[in-house]
Amino acid sequence: MAPARHLTRIGMALVALAALVAAGSGRARADEPPPGTPPGAPDVLAPVLARLRGQFAAEVEPTMATALGCEASRAALARANAWRREVTTLVGSDSDDFAAQFATIGEFQVRTLVGCYDEAYALCKNLENPKYGFDMLQTQRELAVLGEEEAIDREKADRCLTFALVFDSVIDHKDTAQSGAVAYHHHVHADVPGLRLLASEQEAEGAIAYVDFAAGGPGFPCTWAFTGTEASFLRARQAPRRQPISSETLPDFALVLTMGSPRRVSTVSCPGSTTTDRGGLPWTFVFRAMHEAEVAGTALGEPVQEFVIRDWLYEQGTMLYSKRYTRSRMVGASPFEERTTLELRHTPR
Repeated sequence: MAPARHLTRIGMALVALAALVAAGSGRARADEPPPGTPPGAPDVLAPVLARLRGQFAAEVEPTMATALGCEASRAALARANAWRREVTTLVGSDSDDFAAQFATIGEFQVRTLVGCYDEAYALCKNLENPKYGFDMLQTQRELAVLGEEEAIDREKADRCLTFALVFDSVIDHKDTAQSGAVAYHHHVHADVPGLRLLASEQEAEGAIAYVDFAAGGPGFPCTWAFTGTEASFLRARQAPRRQPISSETLPDFALVLTMGSPRRVSTVSCPGSTTTDRGGLPWTFVFRAMHEAEVAGTALGEPVQEFVIRDWLYEQGTMLYSKRYTRSRMVGASPFEERTTLELRHTPR
């Protein structure tokens, strides 16, 4: 039989019922005839209601009972909600006759969302794909609408959306004030694990150290041979935000990087002498020279520097977001060139 909205044989009885529902009065029981029905007249809605009960028993309920996995459960839920909307259109949402069926659908909806949330977490960890973390956030919002957000472990989304910051910076510059224009090459690297994208107050910390250093130039009598590094720290946290990130493709956040100053260890060979150098112009100084616009509240020359990094680029896959600097500029009379990359790599827990 066709859906109720296409049944022409119920005639004026359905019109009267629609008016009754629109008025908000409802009927105590769906199987009672509409007001105004002549005594002894057949109840033309009875076949419609019987069909709806039959559909639930034969189609809707078995589909819900046998659905396995998030995709199948959501499909079953969509079918159940379509059936519920048809019932609501015909007899209202407060009909006693369908209260049990509505309750069954409501319970199944919560079970489906909880199952989808847990399934996405498992996929997030096993496939190391941050997409599933944002699926978890969407499911969490759906449960919140139902008042059931306590049915899930919300820490799972936080653990899924955990990243490591991979920081790599190469800066070359020349000191034209020195005789022979000495050229310097700085290369530092840092890995900062455990950065949780949903926890704006959390700070993660890693070590930043020199990978390479070189210095020299035409007419300069000494050479530097890089022999090692003394690491310092690099801390990362999110800048304050009004609400947690909600979209995978819109990285509307900023990272605050707090940096110590790693030291290089070099052997300096000059005519007639060889010494060990543990100081000199630090990388933090030259990095700041290239990032003046991103400095956050520390003075030049202080051992700890803070920088606010914005405008991240969305990437797909394990490396979700990146920020890259490839640029040249003059600092005073000295030319600087920079190649710095920051990558947020997915490391679910």
